[in-house]
Amino acid sequence: MSNGRQEKPDATEMKATIKWALEEGAMKLFEKNDVGQADVTRANNEAISSILCKDMTVTGEVSFKGKTRVDGTVEGNMKGEYLVLSETGTINGDVDVVHFVCQGTVDGNIVAKVMEIKKSATINGRIETANLSMESGASLNSDVKTGVNDLSSATKKTPPQPVAKQELKTVVK
Repeated sequence: MSNGRQEKPDATEMKATIKWALEEGAMKLFEKNDVGQADVTRANNEAISSILCKDMTVTGEVSFKGKTRVDGTVEGNMKGEYLVLSETGTINGDVDVVHFVCQGTVDGNIVAKVMEIKKSATINGRIETANLSMESGASLNSDVKTGVNDLSSATKKTPPQPVAKQELKTVVK
């Protein structure tokens, strides 16, 4: 306009702008990091594809895709995508996953992009994660490295070094 006043955009123009913003991902500018809340919610709603029941013990290396729940015992390292360790579950080995919900006991090192430690959990070993949440009451005997976007095991074939009992420094109860 020549009189110096701004014109109000019409509804069609506003709808087109909003549609563009949603389709082109312009809202990603407001995300905190690579692990967005939408990714966590989608993963939490995904169906569990494998279950190790509480009466089972697996010895050796375990690799998996999708969402796996462990109610029993694993004597060895685990590597995969989404792992749920229930209150009855135990892992005696290292864990290298994208998303880990821990309610049970882990004696080993953990590398996870997203780590959720529930109040019933007990962890003895190093933790390396980009995104950590922990409930009050969990037992954590560990060195913890959080906010790490370049995770060591995610890019290397070698597992993290075990923690010697005298190196354990942090106890949260």
